[in-house]
Amino acid sequence: MEMTEKRIKEWENRQRMAYKKGKLSLIQVQKLREAGFRLEPIKTSVQHKCELFDLAKEGSPKPKTGSSLRSQFKNYTNPNNGCYDKEFHQKIMSLRPDWFIDTAKIRKDKLLEMAKNGDVRPPYGTDLGNALCRYTSKIQNAKDPLFTKEIKRMRPDWFKDTVKENKLKIIEMARSGKEKPLRGKHPMGRPLLCYASDRHASTFDQSFRDKIMELRPDWFRKEYPE
Repeated sequence: MEMTEKRIKEWENRQRMAYKKGKLSLIQVQKLREAGFRLEPIKTSVQHKCELFDLAKEGSPKPKTGSSLRSQFKNYTNPNNGCYDKEFHQKIMSLRPDWFIDTAKIRKDKLLEMAKNGDVRPPYGTDLGNALCRYTSKIQNAKDPLFTKEIKRMRPDWFKDTVKENKLKIIEMARSGKEKPLRGKHPMGRPLLCYASDRHASTFDQSFRDKIMELRPDWFRKEYPE
């Protein structure tokens, strides 16, 4: 009985997902509603395009990555997409050419230039540092294998395991009585957070946290306010 109910629930969820993606015919939608399904009205492509035009005319930034409008924007302006609208593409490009700048290429070119010039790796938390992680991490959708191969060839030192080195630096800071490094203000701020404060981080190290707490309990007082 429980298995039957579970399968029915899964089927219902699949129908709702198909409805949201516009994969159901009008007859299928009508039958689902007659069966008691609550299906919220879905915005049409015309409504999406009007919203995008309004944002463009207002001078607003391009919809954020991951948002529904960003996905629709990509669908309507990608010639390889079945939803491509040439007229919409041309009009919105004339309104907001800045929405079509390839910022990923600009960042990659800048990173390659830094690597070539012998600059230090941009720290995580900065625009370029975060971009470097996105383009080279195996778990990121934005990973670029060709870019990764080239930049690792140019600067293998950018990709060495710095965990041990960072922990030694933090321990030295703690022993020498320096102020707690804060994320966004000191290069060791984020490593300290990842290794000793954020228990959900894959890099959390309880023994390292115990060591730092022994040396500098004042660094952790704000975690436990009175």
